[in-house]
Amino acid sequence: MKTKTALLIALALLFSCLAGFTPAVHAETGEARLGLGLVTDVTGSTSATETEDGRAKVDTTAVAVLLDADDTIIDVKIDIVQPYSFFDSAGVVVETKDFMTKRELGDDYGMVNASPIGKEWYEQASALEDYWIGKTVAEALAMEVDEEVRPTGEDLIASVTVHVDTFLLALEKAAATAEAVGSKTSDRIGLGITANNKRSGNATEDAEGLTQAYLHVAALSVGEDGLISAAIIDGLQANIKFDMEGQITSDLEAEVKSKNELGDEYGMRAASGIDAEWFEQAKAFAAYLVGKTAADVEGLAVEEGKTTDKDLSASVTISVTDMQAVAVKAYNDALGAKAVEGKAVKTGLGIVTNISGSTSADGETAGRAKVDSTVVGVMLDENDIVLDVIIDVIQPYTEWDAEGVVSELKSYSSKLELGDDYGMKAASEIGAEWYEQSESLSAYWTGKTVEEVLAMELNDDNAPADQDLAASVTVSVNVYLTAFKEAVEAAAEHGAESTDTLTLAIIADNNRSKDVAEDADGLAEAYIHYGLFTFDQEAKVTSAVIDAVQARVNFDGEGQITSDLVEDVTTKVELGADYGMVVASEIGKEWYEQIDAFEAFIVGKTAEEVNELADEDGKAADEDLVASVTITITALQQLVSEAAEQLSDVEAPVNPEEEPTEPEAEGAKTGLAVMTDVSGSTSADGETDGRAKTDITVVAVLVAEDGTIADVKLDIVQPYTFFDAEGKIVETKSFMTKRELGYEYGMLQASAIEKEWFEQASAFEAFVRGKSLEDVLAMELDDEHRPADEDLKASVTVHVDAYLAALEKAVNNAVASGAEATDELGLGIVATNMRSKDADGETDGQTEAYVHYAAVTFNADGVVTSAILDANQPKVSFDAAGQITSDLEAEQPTKLELGADYGMVAASEIGKEWNEQAEALALHVVGKNVEEILTLADDEGAVADEDLVASVTISIDTMLETIHKAYQDASVVAE
Repeated sequence: MKTKTALLIALALLFSCLAGFTPAVHAETGEARLGLGLVTDVTGSTSATETEDGRAKVDTTAVAVLLDADDTIIDVKIDIVQPYSFFDSAGVVVETKDFMTKRELGDDYGMVNASPIGKEWYEQASALEDYWIGKTVAEALAMEVDEEVRPTGEDLIASVTVHVDTFLLALEKAAATAEAVGSKTSDRIGLGITANNKRSGNATEDAEGLTQAYLHVAALSVGEDGLISAAIIDGLQANIKFDMEGQITSDLEAEVKSKNELGDEYGMRAASGIDAEWFEQAKAFAAYLVGKTAADVEGLAVEEGKTTDKDLSASVTISVTDMQAVAVKAYNDALGAKAVEGKAVKTGLGIVTNISGSTSADGETAGRAKVDSTVVGVMLDENDIVLDVIIDVIQPYTEWDAEGVVSELKSYSSKLELGDDYGMKAASEIGAEWYEQSESLSAYWTGKTVEEVLAMELNDDNAPADQDLAASVTVSVNVYLTAFKEAVEAAAEHGAESTDTLTLAIIADNNRSKDVAEDADGLAEAYIHYGLFTFDQEAKVTSAVIDAVQARVNFDGEGQITSDLVEDVTTKVELGADYGMVVASEIGKEWYEQIDAFEAFIVGKTAEEVNELADEDGKAADEDLVASVTITITALQQLVSEAAEQLSDVEAPVNPEEEPTEPEAEGAKTGLAVMTDVSGSTSADGETDGRAKTDITVVAVLVAEDGTIADVKLDIVQPYTFFDAEGKIVETKSFMTKRELGYEYGMLQASAIEKEWFEQASAFEAFVRGKSLEDVLAMELDDEHRPADEDLKASVTVHVDAYLAALEKAVNNAVASGAEATDELGLGIVATNMRSKDADGETDGQTEAYVHYAAVTFNADGVVTSAILDANQPKVSFDAAGQITSDLEAEQPTKLELGADYGMVAASEIGKEWNEQAEALALHVVGKNVEEILTLADDEGAVADEDLVASVTISIDTMLETIHKAYQDASVVAE
């Protein structure tokens, strides 16, 4: 390209003249100069052909800089915007729109996968900014580059590999025009850009067509008082003309100047009612910004784009709407506000299900309904570029014998959920597990257009033929491409934005399968629900796409399949009115219509809020929702919950004011209390699954020698288990505590003080620290057991009666076992329901929440000084009809509380009860750090330490996990 060559020549001339570089204005001590430079290139534009549209391609690099009196760069901001316009071979513009900058696009720009250093554009730009800061302009412009104008300096090459030619030219322009107009050396600067092509027009017989990339740019500085101290406003109109055949008629090599650079050449003065050129009015608007905040700028009185402010309208008669927008963007950029703004995107779900691998029973081998369901979820921008994609597969199966009797009913995990347990790695020629290959393929598709994805080359085995991709993906991908195509075809705007997080959840079971009866074939049914969701940064649902499949295989009394295995397996949404629910629906709505209503209703809600929408029967309890949704929504709620669990963990913020004063006394006591309640459990009723609901409040304490509470840790875990009306367990899984859930717990929006559970729990802990138990128990409560103390209720509005009871129990249980009052206390909890069992007709089913606890103290070196290890197994029994048979009011003691009543001694090869072995392990870990403790178990979870095996023979892997969690919870981590 000629312009590329021109840029390189300009750089060469620039470097040769550096010794003579002098600023336009020298600032006095403490003052700084603010500059803005724009470099625009349109040479990448192309005319239309018979097969491809023409394209006006505009690349504008912007640099804002703040310089001191010695030309040292105090602050600098870099950004690029690339507005484009398509026009066809008839001279008609295809689309007009707004454009985001590369920095605003953030991770969505999609450079990271192609980057040799694995860094996105904005990361490299930020690294270059950091490199320039503190250098003089001459030093920055003299940076070492190769022939392609990429950095070669050892201190920069690891973080910046992009071409920097236009960055350097824009920096030179910014520095050469920088002025002292109010900025101080202590200020921060920001850069804001808006761009659109909305003034573009078609070619006609009377006039050429025109694409116009219209940019507004603001560079401003913000003082320590949060007020704008100086500003520069500029604009740019990159015009490219074309004829009625789509052939470009403009000189693409001509320099594209900004409006400030054009000055009087822009030609507005004659038409201006105040005899002021554009650059003069922009300068007047910039001066008006000084002393204001972004809120002030947004609040400027405007009518039809023009200011109605009397003082400002005397010097500014042009539209100020875009100038306001870029000023606000620049202000937020200066303050470090998030630059990425969400843009509406499309999401779609594609499902391809196959049952052809199913086989009949043959007398020796069981029959098997084999279901393979491939799922792809996509997020697409307006140009059908893949912003994100998730690929998963679930393979629920059902077996029956030669007499037509189903062998097992259960739930199933997808390949992504199985992770390393799927077991492909050993057989893989590249040693990569399925989920690793799925993620590699997803990464390969991301950033490509739909057309490019569907055109990917495959080998004879339908695996990727691309050499780079074949190194990480060797599985057949043809069915993934089919599901991807379906997802794309179904994609629509459901409310998601480009900054949201895409998640996919799948739940599957075969619980509706039935044995052969006298008058009916047997049935193997894999019931699969799928949910594609997007969440914003507050973990609120922004879009939802839900579907389901009932993959059915029939078999006779000899175990022979009677179904057509090549028939398409259609989803409920695809079936539409053919699903046939309308007749039975009390509101006359089909399944897909109710799903549409549910999807729309949950937008704006957290997973916790969605979980509160159902009554005890699993039906919608919300008055607004029940008018349009009468189906059972339990599975839908579970989809949302599982999707939300995939979001990144959010660490609880630390409030320095809540740090307790560490007591100096030694000989402290460590205590642990566990209080369990299962009374909220409910039976199944035929339409709604039963639920064993377990609420466990846990408090760990460190009590100083003088009786004051030196430290306290509070947490709650709520493991639950669903079982259906046939006495079958719906799902087994692990559970996170409320503190581990963090913001994902979802209390924030419902809180009267806008505080999440962990924040209120931390405030309660801070209140307790340093007080005696008597002082804490004497705290004032209202009628609902909420704090009545004016200071405390500003940060704690939850019920605290259970916390106080557990605190009292923990303090009373505390014993001196080696801790000092200056140690750090940690609490670790691990919970699952994996031991739950179905009812079998002769024996009741049972849900079991198996929970392990560890209260551990650590010294400043991260060494354990005391430990308490405990566990409990809250159980709820139910019969084959899903009716609870347990006494829900019965106590649920821990294993330490049970002591000899736990009954392990008879089965123990060393004749020791569980509590004795737990206490032996707790004593053994004292004096060790976490790294040493984690080596105590072998691969099967048994004791590996020779000294410990004489006193501990139970599995200890989970107990060690709780110690590790306690270590992470403690506020001091060993160096």
